[in-house]
Amino acid sequence: MEKVKLSQGQRSLLKLIYQMVSANPFGVEILSLERELGNGKTGLTGEELSRLYIEKIDNFFAIIDKQLGRPATLADFDESYRHEVFYMICCGLFNKNMTRFDEQTRQQLASPDKQLAVDFADGMVKEMLVRGIDNAGINRAMGYMYQMRRAWWFISKRLAGKGESMNQLRQDLWNNIFTHSIEIYEKTLWYRMEDFSTLLLGPTGSGKGAAASAIGFSSYIPYDVNRRRFAESFVTNFVSVNLSQYPETLLESEIFGHARGAFTGAIDQYNGVLSRCSQYGTIFLDEIGELKQHTQVKLLKVLEERSYNRLGSHDKLRFHGRVLAATHRPIDRLCREDGFREDLYYRLCSDVIYVPSLRQRLDESPEELSILVDHLLTQFLGHSDLELSAMITERIAAEMPADHPWPGNVRELAQMVRRVILRRSCGNLTEIAAGASALMPDTGTECTIAELTEYYCKKLYDKYGSYSIVANITGLDWRTVKRSLKG
Repeated sequence: MEKVKLSQGQRSLLKLIYQMVSANPFGVEILSLERELGNGKTGLTGEELSRLYIEKIDNFFAIIDKQLGRPATLADFDESYRHEVFYMICCGLFNKNMTRFDEQTRQQLASPDKQLAVDFADGMVKEMLVRGIDNAGINRAMGYMYQMRRAWWFISKRLAGKGESMNQLRQDLWNNIFTHSIEIYEKTLWYRMEDFSTLLLGPTGSGKGAAASAIGFSSYIPYDVNRRRFAESFVTNFVSVNLSQYPETLLESEIFGHARGAFTGAIDQYNGVLSRCSQYGTIFLDEIGELKQHTQVKLLKVLEERSYNRLGSHDKLRFHGRVLAATHRPIDRLCREDGFREDLYYRLCSDVIYVPSLRQRLDESPEELSILVDHLLTQFLGHSDLELSAMITERIAAEMPADHPWPGNVRELAQMVRRVILRRSCGNLTEIAAGASALMPDTGTECTIAELTEYYCKKLYDKYGSYSIVANITGLDWRTVKRSLKG
């Protein structure tokens, strides 16, 4: 069968679309490619760029379809650029359905345990079939498209900021998910990313958990064209555990699980985080520096051999997922002084991603404070409130020293935003603590937490006369406050 002969302009467009699809959307290369697609135009919005993609791709196929007198299929193109045509087909469908993919993501977040039907997929599947893509290719293409859109969603929406370090973080996260080359990823690595463990470094409260979830929620999940669903929920295939919250006696059980009767109190079998991670899943071990050496050895074996056993059992189980780990401690000190095994570090560091401190971010960009305040407020309220955001930003900028070190990072800022909402002032934590101490009982004897809570709530209620105000100040539920006062 004679192949379609492409003009120089058509070949150039094929190459350009392929380069754009392959580029890191948070990198600098994409800007020059977008300018080329827009014939020199700069500053295109996402919607304008999407319309441009659709217009040029539809025009490309309209001309060829007219020449052939029928819809062109992959088989009509020379094999040397057939893969680029496949990318162009997917790019057109992707841009026509981006908002639908976004809505699918919202619905999945709202129903994490369900495998939701992809109602808009039928039209996409039909067009891919018309273009000569078989079911196996469709399942993979749908998986790639949804994965790329989810990755963009979580990296761009959950990691606010404009400074150089945040731009670098977004680029690093994208490369961690897709490698530096989508072509390499799509051809050979999409089903082998479990071999690439990652270590996230950064100070406490800087956002390592958000960075980890951006990776974990963006794993590849194949589409099942017959069931009209993705194989799994991207929400449930990300399993996160903070190792610092468990006592040493329970830590191994939380990671590896235990068999019935493994120790006193083990009345049933328990599946640890390794068992709860699917073949497309990711586990996030936060505060990895808390692991004792004997547990580190067991984890190292999992990473090297992909096998483990529950406590109290000799049955070998296989671990299929990917491992992310994080620590707030400098890695050289962690290994040198805190007993962290270097062999485990070298097995975890396929990629090392640094999450910047808030102080660094504020030094890089004067807009960072207002961007973060608006982002945090939107998380609290479920929607943006520009007027309230501006007031909070103004109070923080006016009351906090310009050189405040922000030791608690974004977590500290989040609490400050809440404090301004409650008090219309950042407040001085030392003064607030002193004021709270003045309300404490001075009995000269020890008292229980319940007695302390009751006394403190009564003093606050006597002062403000409102259950809700007392609840806001103490962080307790208002019903708890009411019960405490009636106790």
